[in-house]
Amino acid sequence: MDWIRITVKTTTEGADVISEILSTVSAGGVIVEDVRDVLSYDRPKEQWDYIDEEIIAAFDEQVCVRGFVEDDEEAGGKVDFVKEQIEFSKENNPEFPWGSLEFIVENIKDENWGETWKKYYKPFKPANKIVIKPSWEEYEKQEGDIVLELDPGAAFGTGGHETTKMCIGFLEDYVEGGKTVMDVGCGTGILAMCASLLGAKKVHAIDIDEDAVRVAKANMATGGFDITVSCANLLENNFDKVDIIVANIIADAVMLLAPKALEHLNENGIYITSGIINERADEVEESITKCGFTKLQRRSLGEWTAFVWRK
Repeated sequence: MDWIRITVKTTTEGADVISEILSTVSAGGVIVEDVRDVLSYDRPKEQWDYIDEEIIAAFDEQVCVRGFVEDDEEAGGKVDFVKEQIEFSKENNPEFPWGSLEFIVENIKDENWGETWKKYYKPFKPANKIVIKPSWEEYEKQEGDIVLELDPGAAFGTGGHETTKMCIGFLEDYVEGGKTVMDVGCGTGILAMCASLLGAKKVHAIDIDEDAVRVAKANMATGGFDITVSCANLLENNFDKVDIIVANIIADAVMLLAPKALEHLNENGIYITSGIINERADEVEESITKCGFTKLQRRSLGEWTAFVWRK
C-alpha cells in the first residue's frame, strides 16, 4: 500500500498543537523533527554524545511535524481536514508563535513503512536516571539507569518535550520508596510510569480526556505496571491524599488546580508543575505562592518553565 506524507513546518511551541491535529488522521502516530532536540544531546562522549554533525545539518530550521495517511479514496478528505483545523487554530490564536505553517503533501511508495518509520525513534535519557527505550531498539544499560520501554504510538508523552523532561528530572529528585504519587493530566501516562519505576508505593494517573485514559491504560498493561488510571478531574472529584502531585499541563490549569492540589497533598507534600511558557512563569509563581505553597525549585528549558512547590 502507498502512503501520503503530510508535513507541517512550525515552531517548537506549535509542534504540540500540530501534532494533536495530525494524530487524528495519521497512522501510527506522528513524527516531530526538531533540531533543538538533537542539539540537547550534543554533549561530551560520557554524556550521551552520539550525534553526527551531518545529522544536525540535515534538519530543517523549523520544526517539521509529519504524519502518514493511506493513499485511498479517503485520503483527500483527511488532508483537507488537517489543513482546515490548522487554519482554524491559527485564526483563533493569531498571536501564538506558529512559524510558517508551510503545508507539504507528498506521495510515498510503500517500502515497508510500518517498519521504516521506527528509525526515527532511539533510546534517550530525558534526565539523569530514566532511559526511554522503544521496544525494537537495543540498549546497553549503564550503572544507575532505569529503563522505561515505551513505544511512540501517540502524539504526546514519549518524553522528548522540554516540559516532560523537566518533570521527569523533578520526579527523580523527589520520588523515594514508599511515596504516593498522582499524575494529573496524565496523557500517555509516562510520568506515572516513571514515578513507579523510581520507587513510588502507589501511583494514580488521571485525565479528563477519555482517549488519553485509554492510551495510558494500554501503556500500563503493556509495561506491566500496577497503576490506577481513571478519567477524572481533580477539580470535581475527591481522592486519597498523596505525597506528590505532578501536573504537566498549561499555565492556567496549574494555577487553577493549585488549591485542590493543596487539599490532596499530605503535609510537606510536593506539587510539580510544568507546561508553563516562560512568559507566564512569574504570573504562575505569584499565583501559586499566594495559594499557600512554598517554592522549592524553578527551572527553565527552552521556551518552558517548571516549578517544584512544597505544601
